[in-house]
Amino acid sequence: MKKAFMLVAVVAMFAAPVFAEVALSGELDYGFMMNADDTEGKFNKIELDIKATVDEFNSFSMEIEDKQKTNDPGDVALMLNWATLTTNWGAMYDLPVGVETTVGYDGFGAGDDNYITGYEYEATGGSYLAKEGAAKVSLSFMDGMVSTMIAHNFDYKDGADAAEVLIGLTVDYAPVLVMAYYNTSGADMFGIEVVSNLELSEGMTLDLSGSLQMDLDDTVAAGSETMFGFGAAFGMDALATSVSFKGNDDTAFSMLGAHVAYDVTEKLTAKAAANFSFNDGDDTFQTATIMASVQATDAVSYDAGYVIADATGANAYGPISKLVDGGFFMNAR
Repeated sequence: MKKAFMLVAVVAMFAAPVFAEVALSGELDYGFMMNADDTEGKFNKIELDIKATVDEFNSFSMEIEDKQKTNDPGDVALMLNWATLTTNWGAMYDLPVGVETTVGYDGFGAGDDNYITGYEYEATGGSYLAKEGAAKVSLSFMDGMVSTMIAHNFDYKDGADAAEVLIGLTVDYAPVLVMAYYNTSGADMFGIEVVSNLELSEGMTLDLSGSLQMDLDDTVAAGSETMFGFGAAFGMDALATSVSFKGNDDTAFSMLGAHVAYDVTEKLTAKAAANFSFNDGDDTFQTATIMASVQATDAVSYDAGYVIADATGANAYGPISKLVDGGFFMNAR
């Protein structure tokens, strides 16, 4: 880890002569949970980002992250999450359509951007290429209303490994957003996500989101060949509520989650949530959570609460560290 931070320091120190503008940012998520029998802490994220403007049309981005998610990352080497160079060809040559290329080390993905509920069962997680050297071409039309992309990695020889190609299409026509993708990585995977953000009246909103992902080759295990989810979130002034469910080809109605939040003050929010399983062999009740979130500043927040769990704490809403029997928890983000 020390070597990784030294590398970042060196990059930042020498970046000024190379880049026109450099911005450093990061993210840290830590939480612990305790009950009468156990105590566990865990880092969910330790992340450092470098974003640099090369010139008017080119930008560089790099992220280093702890991938182990343990309570003692001191002896764990940080990993390079991505390092890419993006060029805006459309702006460079004043083209009538948007054209961007991104090359470097990344696991390019599509979907996985639309979460509107507490448990996020409405989303199937999108689709990604294996993380390695790759390139992506993005095109946008009608002032960004329609955009498409194709990404390809280059680590295959003599047909030993199949080429990995990801194709994505996005249509953003307010209040509806549609994202579709096709990925040849492993199984041929097709997915679609639809989101609608509705303003019913002043201070009253309704968000709807649904997703579907299908393995077109039928090569993955039962329960993963087809996955789908739907969620709805309603907001009215200081009150927010949501409900979502997910299912698959094995269990049409697999998980259900609901949550409610109320802004007590500008910086204090009270929350309650519960989720249920309808999978064979599972107890119907999974967890119930009561918690409070404090927005200390615009960039820092703290959570504290209690999870009631029937030996299924891994599905709990809110806590970073999850004990199967639940307990008291705190998070810092």
